[in-house]
Amino acid sequence: MSQLSGARGRCKGRLPFQRLERSTREGVTFSATRNRDVDVLLGDPRKAIMAMFVPILLSLLIAQTNLLVDTAWCAGLGTGSLSAIGIVSSFYWLIIGMGNGMGIGASSAIARRIGAGDKEASDRLAAQAIALVVALASVVTPLLLTISTPLLTLVGASDTLPQCLSYITPYFLCSFFLMLNCVMSHLLRAEGAARRSMMVVTVSALLNMVLDPIYIYGLGWGIAGAAWATVTAATMSTMIAVFLFFIRRSTYLNISFQGFRPDRGLIGDIISVGLPEMIELNVMSLFNIILNFFVISCGGTEAMAYYNASWRLVSMSLIPATAIGGAILPVCAAAYGQKDLAKVRRGYNFSLRFAFIVLVTLSALMFLFAPYYSILFTYTGETEGMRPQMVDLLRIFCFFIPFYGWINIASALLQALRKAQWSMVSAMIRNVVLIAIYGITSIVSLEAMWWGLVAGEIFGGLLMGSWAWSSLRSEERRSLVMSRARNLDSGYMSADRDRT
Repeated sequence: MSQLSGARGRCKGRLPFQRLERSTREGVTFSATRNRDVDVLLGDPRKAIMAMFVPILLSLLIAQTNLLVDTAWCAGLGTGSLSAIGIVSSFYWLIIGMGNGMGIGASSAIARRIGAGDKEASDRLAAQAIALVVALASVVTPLLLTISTPLLTLVGASDTLPQCLSYITPYFLCSFFLMLNCVMSHLLRAEGAARRSMMVVTVSALLNMVLDPIYIYGLGWGIAGAAWATVTAATMSTMIAVFLFFIRRSTYLNISFQGFRPDRGLIGDIISVGLPEMIELNVMSLFNIILNFFVISCGGTEAMAYYNASWRLVSMSLIPATAIGGAILPVCAAAYGQKDLAKVRRGYNFSLRFAFIVLVTLSALMFLFAPYYSILFTYTGETEGMRPQMVDLLRIFCFFIPFYGWINIASALLQALRKAQWSMVSAMIRNVVLIAIYGITSIVSLEAMWWGLVAGEIFGGLLMGSWAWSSLRSEERRSLVMSRARNLDSGYMSADRDRT
């Protein structure tokens, strides 16, 4: 007992997460690789998912509210500004997709190593993810700045080109901070620290909402002010995350400068999930540019304005599914690292049931209250005329929301199982189908396009869900075969010992 007290005294104050664990079989042993967040992450998958779901949900709600506020402030500048935001938003999400792709790849790899009990590799993976963002931004930033004008002209922004350039240039200039902000949030989630991740996102969103009216109207920067407000907020919140990792050391992951030395194996582990996910997200952004082109060609800039505004509201309804996907990625990846596929199955099935109930409820509410939702973007005399069309569009979109949620959850499971390439292929197929639908229906009417979108998204949800189910079943069969082989080998060895 005196040795135990002395051990506690030596540990106290030096390693905040180091503690002693009592094992019924092995007695008292040290564990410097566990904290409360990691304990939850490696425990009951349903409890772990709910523990992460709530803070992720709150952070996404705050972030999405920030986007709505951002768009609402810009709505006061007229339909031209709303249309410009709709055209340019795909390029903004292109940058965010790169950051999220690398972050998801790192999160999956780190959570698997945590499940396997390899903390050293987890620490080094976090450092490698940050190094990858630095390398990526050094290539992407000058490229995007060089091609911005011809690219915007190509996608039909000729009527609003000055506004589009004003809005997108700050994002291109500061793409490093936008991407790093995404990666740091995923690193926190990888260790189960969803509340710390929420704090970073909350600071960014609240600061953005405060700066929006100051930059847009107070300083007279117009639509460019909205972009600079977002960039400023993202940079500040990134500095907070860096403080947590490098200075305060209040996280499970220990990022050291030695960890930045290139490691091909660890980089490959991140890229094996991160690259397909980055391609998936960026392909979706590029395909959205094409879809926007069809909307503009069929209904003009006004249709683009209420189409973009409607998607902002739909995105709010999809937040629970996105939050569940964000929660099950590290939980299922850690269970996969523990080689416990039964735990993966329980977590995934629970997530699907929970998401379906929530999304059906939110879809019903949107259908009933669509006239009130639309007021947020049609409060000026110039935009009031598009309110009836926006109400109709919101009600049409309600029909695919439950199926679209399946896309997020199934994709997260595939990433946890290191099968992100199938998620990427599914997303490409879905978007190719949507482009074909938009191309055909754009010569008919806008309403035909909207119902075509509903059909395409339902197809996409079923496709991604089927792929996830098939991949999990394949892993379960492989695990069963390996288990039987190990039992057979053990039986032969036991028989040999008995004969000896």
